Amino acid sequence: RSARLGKNGIGEIKAHPFFTNQNDWSWETIRKASVPIVPPLTNDEDTSNFEEIEKSDGPSEES
Repeated sequence: RSARLGKNGIGEIKAHPFFTNQNDWSWETIRKASVPIVPPLTNDEDTSNFEEIEKSDGPSEES
């Protein structure tokens, strides 16, 4: 969590290796692209596809 991707602008995100294989989409059509995996959900608030986060990993909840 020491480095935030995109803190120096959108170009930093576009240059990330995750986005280099753009065979099925482009930045102009990304909103219309089909997703490769649609996880099964039991309801609108289902978070079972996410890992549990320990309280110490997140920001402090104290004011």
